[in-house]
Amino acid sequence: RGAYAVLKVEQRAAEKGLVVSRPTVDCPYDLVLDNAGTLLRVQVKYADGKRSNSTGSASALVSRRCGGSKFRNQPYSRKDVDLVLIYIPKKDCIVCLTPDQFESQISFNIRYDAPRNGVLRGTHPIESLLW
Repeated sequence: RGAYAVLKVEQRAAEKGLVVSRPTVDCPYDLVLDNAGTLLRVQVKYADGKRSNSTGSASALVSRRCGGSKFRNQPYSRKDVDLVLIYIPKKDCIVCLTPDQFESQISFNIRYDAPRNGVLRGTHPIESLLW
């Protein structure tokens, strides 16, 4: 699933006229996007996971697994990643998170349909995040 998300991001980047590069060593980002000479380190995520208590939304981990015998999730930092791009297969779209949105977060909830109970707390509308 992650590889598919990377391919969808590469496709969209090409449509936007961006040059895409893949790192050849282990690092905290999946791609480097060249936007007219500005290089952006991008972590790519796949969000098909539904929140257990709602419909019309997807949740993505915006953290990496760290640790030896005891794994824990560590949020991405703006020192390591410039953008987090999340592919949402249910809507076949990609959303973009800036460091202000992903830093210090373990997961990020994206709302793509109106909630039945009208409560929006804890989610972010997809329209404001589309890439």
